[in-house]
Amino acid sequence: MKWKRKFKIKKIYLLPMWTRDKSKSWIKKTCGTGWLKLVDEVYDKLPNDLHINQAYQKWGLLMFDIDEDNQEFESFLEIIKIKSSETCEICGSQGKEVTIENWIHTRCIDHV
Repeated sequence: MKWKRKFKIKKIYLLPMWTRDKSKSWIKKTCGTGWLKLVDEVYDKLPNDLHINQAYQKWGLLMFDIDEDNQEFESFLEIIKIKSSETCEICGSQGKEVTIENWIHTRCIDHV
């Protein structure tokens, strides 16, 4: 007698999913308002089957962690990272990498 079992695989999220509002709130709190348009760009292009686990600044760049591998979306996140390297994290103007008190930031001339 053969037994067949059908298992329904359910995604288990080990990390909480970040909403657009949570991501924007965290980036605004930790960096300023300059990258909020970039956060919106990410959420506008986020595929339905992916979720953001974290949005943060590291080495003066805007970064996102996602819950699954997706080469196409990860390539898009690299473009966002490059855009953030040229955008002041405080105001959104043209910026560049600067070091302030041993921390790397992306800032315009007015916010150095």
